[in-house]
Amino acid sequence: MSVLAQLNLKKGDVLSADDIKRILSREQRAQVQESAFRYLARRAHSEKELGTKLRRKGYRHDLVDEILADLRKKNYLNDEQFAALYARDRLASKPIGERRLRYELHQKGLQAETIDGIVRAAYAEVSEVELAGSLAERRKAHYQDLEETSSRKRMQAFLLRRGFSWDTVNEVMQTF
Repeated sequence: MSVLAQLNLKKGDVLSADDIKRILSREQRAQVQESAFRYLARRAHSEKELGTKLRRKGYRHDLVDEILADLRKKNYLNDEQFAALYARDRLASKPIGERRLRYELHQKGLQAETIDGIVRAAYAEVSEVELAGSLAERRKAHYQDLEETSSRKRMQAFLLRRGFSWDTVNEVMQTF
């Protein structure tokens, strides 16, 4: 519902400067809220991500903060739920190691305590070694035409780039 319809204005109504200022302020707030809902309709966002996107569109910082607080209060923004969904989807679609998952969650603006809990929960369900092993098995075909030493080095580098620890990579490479 538009701001003008909410205010029940009719043709011929005389507006003061304060009324016009209030209408413009409510209209801008409605625009920010609409933009936030459009972003959230596409996918879940962390509070930092959504705030950054709204500020980049040129909305006032105080208005963005107000909308974010309102969305948080109504549970449209929940960093813990977002982090859990992100971790689960990330490990299922494009497996990564614990280090990289921690880094990506940090980049999304999540708190260290939240990250610790989510990472612990994500890797409680799936072993990091099994994840790296299955990823190495799928990737093995890419390196089949290379010498063994070159193939091993590339596989190690690939797994390290994906955020797996040296210990995990070495354990996987023993079976490679």
